[in-house]
Amino acid sequence: MKSKSKYLCLFSGLLLWIFFASDLVSAQASLGVVWNPPPNELQASDELRTLKSYSTKLVILKKPRNPYIITELDRLQIPFLIDAGNEFYTASKFSDQKDAILRQVNEIYSANRKYSSFLGILIFSHSQTHSDSFKFIFRSLAQASNFGDSLSFYEFKNNQLGNLSESKKTGSFFLTQKPGAGTVHKFHDLIGDAGDLLIVEYSWLKNTLGDFPDIELALQNSASLNEAVIPLPKLPEETPLLHWSVIVLLLLWISLAVNIVISPTYKETIFRYFTSHRFFVDDILSYRERSSLSAIFLFFQHAFFGGLVTYVMARTFLTETGLEALYSYLPALGFMGQNYFSLFVLGSIIVLLIEVIAVAWIYIPNPSLSHLNQALNLFTWTFHLDFLLVTLIVVLFFAGSSPIVLSVLSVLYVIIWFSSFNTTALDSSKRLGMNRTRYLFKTIALHTLAFALVVAFLLIFDGWLEVLDLAVHI
Repeated sequence: MKSKSKYLCLFSGLLLWIFFASDLVSAQASLGVVWNPPPNELQASDELRTLKSYSTKLVILKKPRNPYIITELDRLQIPFLIDAGNEFYTASKFSDQKDAILRQVNEIYSANRKYSSFLGILIFSHSQTHSDSFKFIFRSLAQASNFGDSLSFYEFKNNQLGNLSESKKTGSFFLTQKPGAGTVHKFHDLIGDAGDLLIVEYSWLKNTLGDFPDIELALQNSASLNEAVIPLPKLPEETPLLHWSVIVLLLLWISLAVNIVISPTYKETIFRYFTSHRFFVDDILSYRERSSLSAIFLFFQHAFFGGLVTYVMARTFLTETGLEALYSYLPALGFMGQNYFSLFVLGSIIVLLIEVIAVAWIYIPNPSLSHLNQALNLFTWTFHLDFLLVTLIVVLFFAGSSPIVLSVLSVLYVIIWFSSFNTTALDSSKRLGMNRTRYLFKTIALHTLAFALVVAFLLIFDGWLEVLDLAVHI
């Protein structure tokens, strides 16, 4: 009886070991590499043998595609994809270049069909493949190629390699970052989540293994990646840095304090604008309030707040890759460098220019306004709300708030900005008498009509929407 119990325990233990061992294996990831081969064939052969020693399960081959290198890949039995190099394609761009892409696919297939390790073509990277129009064009291209099931097409989007024909994930990417302790830790964390394949840039892998040789030993001693055997370097202690957007926000608040200090009546006038608005307007129209300094402060503060809102929206919806796609179509936007800061500057400039037009629009048709600073004062004082609203937006952004919340608050900024013109036009028309209706038509009615026409124009000529959709979704 004891003997049976003993064997039963051993058998149960074996089953548990098999269960946990299989679970461990399923948690491991295999290594894939994006490889841009060197022009020297001897050096390329050395790199391929190194990749073979790491049990590399996939090579994504970028240019130059030397037949000798492809022969070596096949001889070493390393499965490979050919990267066609088509990046940041919208549906319209795909439609325009469909014939050229078909010729490209035919050439790649004809040159590589004889190799048993050839898996297919990475036909698109970071492109609008989620669009129904894009999918329709792709289906027509696949049918025109006449390859049937003998050729697979792949895409790379959102850090994932997917089979475009079957719309399934093939592997995860861990892309181009400089070697360092932080990136090694990130690489380690991705191993357990990567599924079947974790794909890295060869340049990153080479530099990282040069800096952390223990990782190379772990790769050579394991047929598949296992996060448990990757030795992790110590992370350097980093002093948190104050982000430039927070510095801009602090400077804006400091400018508010400076305005209060140099204008003795400024603080009281803020409360009068919001609590006794009619008396504030009467003072401006009677020219009892003559200073334009506070209004000039607000004029520029509102523009910089607009830049911060633009920056937050860009950071919320555009990844670094999405930003790269945006600048690939609209390179002029990157006049301060192809980065998020350029969008902050652009947003500030656009808001400033529209403010200039708005103040002129309010002032010029109104004969009761004898001084420009009257229009300026009436127009800008609503922008005190920016201090509370945009500060909330920036704080919530860095706190990791929902994109929906940030979007709603950003739309509220635009509504306040839009309504400031109509409120100012209404306030400044109070002493026009019989000409008031005509003035309100020239301002509020035409302003609303102009806004509607701009929106309609942007919707009709929607090429920019396609680019924006591409940038947001990759």
